[in-house]
Amino acid sequence: MNNLLKKVKRKLIFINKPAGKPKTPLTPKAAGNTDIFLEGQNLLDQFRCLGSDLFRDYDRDTRVLVKVNLNSALAYPASVSMDMLETLVTSLSEIGIRNIVVADCSGITHLPTSEVIKIKGMKSLKIPGLKIKSFDYGKWYKVPIAGEYFSYIILPEAAFLADRIINLSNLKAHNLAGFSAATKNLVGFMHPKQRFELHKDHLIERTTEIPLAIMPDINIIDARKIFIEGGPDRGTVLNADTIIINSSLYYADRLAYELLVGKKSENDIHDLPKNYMDNPFFRHYDRINGSSI
Repeated sequence: MNNLLKKVKRKLIFINKPAGKPKTPLTPKAAGNTDIFLEGQNLLDQFRCLGSDLFRDYDRDTRVLVKVNLNSALAYPASVSMDMLETLVTSLSEIGIRNIVVADCSGITHLPTSEVIKIKGMKSLKIPGLKIKSFDYGKWYKVPIAGEYFSYIILPEAAFLADRIINLSNLKAHNLAGFSAATKNLVGFMHPKQRFELHKDHLIERTTEIPLAIMPDINIIDARKIFIEGGPDRGTVLNADTIIINSSLYYADRLAYELLVGKKSENDIHDLPKNYMDNPFFRHYDRINGSSI
C-alpha cells in the first residue's frame, strides 16, 4: 500500500471518536462452565469433534463474533493461524450458525486492519454466513469501568451487536508484557488511540483492566506453536501441541502461563516467575477482577 495513503487511513482511524451514550460492560451470555485442555497430535481434528458440545447453547440465529489475533499479518504464532480459524468457523457453520463475524483491529504500526486481512488471505474463507471485518472505521463506545489505571475502555460497536463472543488467541512470550494469551488478545477491542495510554506506563496492569469492560463467552488459546522468547511479532518458535479452551478468562491465562513457563524452563529460559501469582499480571487481575472470572 502507498505509504501516504496508509498514513491517511491511519489518521482517519485515530480521529474516529466514540459515538453516543456510554455503554455498560459486556459480560458472558453463554451457559455452563467449559474447561478443556487438548494435547498431542491431530489437534484440529480433536477440536473439530468438540463442535456440537462446545457450542451447545448456540442456535441458527446466534450472532457470533470471533475475535482473532491480527496484531500483524506475520505468520502464526505472531498472528492467527488460518487453519485453526477455518476449523473454528467451519465447526460453527456445521451446527447451523449463519451469522459469524471474524474481526479485529490491528496493532498501531500495522494499521489499517484491512491491509492485514488482505495479506493473511482471510477473504478466501468461503463459509456460509461468514463475514470478515475490521473495527477500524465503525462506531466506538466508551464503557466506564472502576480500574486503577483506566476509568473507561473504548470498544467497537460490533462487540455490542454479538450474542456470543469467542476469543481466539495465541500463546506468546511478549517483550513488554512478559506473555500474551487470552486477556492480551482483548487489546484488539480497544480503540487504537487509547492504546497509546495503554503503553504509556503499567502495561501489564492496564491490560488486566480490559476485562472490566468486556468479557468473552469462551476463550480458545491456540498453543500448538508458541513463542518462548521475543514476541509479540517475532520470536523463537516452539511446538507446544496444546489447545486451551475455557469459559474463564483468568483460568485460561493461568493454564497458558504455566504451559509457557514450563516450556521456557525446558529450554533453560527463566525470565518469568515460576509461580503465576508472583507475576504482576495475575496479582493485579485478581485484585481488580477476581480470579473467579
